[in-house]
This record gives sequence, C-alpha cells and structure tokens, in this order.
Amino acid sequence: MRRLLCALLLAAASPVAAQDTTLPAVEAPALPDTDFVIVRIDGSLNLRTGPSADAPRLRRMARDTILRRIDCIAGSEEAWCEVETLDGALEGWAAARFLVPWRGADPAALDSPTVAPTERLEIEAPGRFAASVEGGEIFDLLLSVPQDQTIALAVDAPDGIGTAIFAPDGRRIETGQGAAAFSVVLLSGDVLLVRFVDTDGQGGMWRLDVTLE
Repeated sequence: MRRLLCALLLAAASPVAAQDTTLPAVEAPALPDTDFVIVRIDGSLNLRTGPSADAPRLRRMARDTILRRIDCIAGSEEAWCEVETLDGALEGWAAARFLVPWRGADPAALDSPTVAPTERLEIEAPGRFAASVEGGEIFDLLLSVPQDQTIALAVDAPDGIGTAIFAPDGRRIETGQGAAAFSVVLLSGDVLLVRFVDTDGQGGMWRLDVTLE
C-alpha cells in the first residue's frame, strides 16, 4: 500500500509534457508584381484615396477593368495596391485581393504607336509573313506599300493576339482581335505600321497575307 501511495504521489508531482499548440504559419497571398493589373470581383471595386477601407471613395471600377500598377503594400489586415487608370486621369488605392496580374502587353499598344515594340521588322508588300509573339510582347511590321493602291491584309492569329494598323502619321486606321481582314489605301504611299500585340499573356503564332488589289 505504501509503495502504491508513493507511486501515485510521484506521478502527480511529475510535470506534464507541454503540448505544442503552435499553429502553422499562413503565407500571405502574393501581391501583384506586373505593370498592369485587372479587376476580378463580383460587382465593382472601390478605388479609394488611401490604403484603407475608411478612406474616401473616388470611383467604382467595373470587373475586368485594366489598371496601371504603381505600388502594392501588405497591411496588417488588408493588402492594398496603388493604381491609376490607363489614361492617367485618376489615381488611387484598391484592395489587392481583387486585383490579379495582367500578363498581356501594355493595353495602350493597340491605340498608339508610341508604345515601344518588343521587336520590329521592315518588309515590302505584297507577300506572306509569319512570326510569333511571346506573352506580353509587341511585334511591329513596317510594311512599305505603293501609292494610291488598295492593300488587302488578312490576319490569322489566336484570339489572344490583337492587331492594329497605323498610318504614317501615327493615326490608327483599323484594329482587330484574332483572325481579321483589313483593306487600306494610302494615297501617297509610304510605310504602313501593322502591329501584333499579345493581350492575354499566352502569346502565339500569327500570319499575315498582304495582297494588292
């Protein structure tokens, strides 16, 4: 009986092994690191004056709106990105969890030839030409065309590749997405800029058939 009592007392006095209650660390979601981001939300996203849900709202941004990313910060409760509209008219902060990286080229590339291309090539019409653009790239084809003659251009490309045609003065003449056909007349001849732009980050092959009519 005495031995049993001693054993019970020793067991009661022995420290209980501490249980490890440490929870595994939860990694914070990666912040967008691309030059452009796209809004992904059911509804609209608030653009605010500062990185806080209490900051005044500037505007609601619709789903699929592309914005230029300025910076992103990881807050204690919410990560925020400083962004601006593509035309530069409005700048503000938006919750980063509703922004995803835009892997395509600068969206302005289809509107203005001032956006620098990744690659360019000078050729003479007519003919058949083919090349590829990688994700986020811009390919410029400088096409020498005869004076006062109709130029027919047929593009075969994936849906993620946009095409824009610019006059020598920089004016945009036509634009299309994926497979498209264009007809252009330059009264004075000169060089026609045919631009191929990756718009979804996937890239792909394109082919251009140029004929004189």
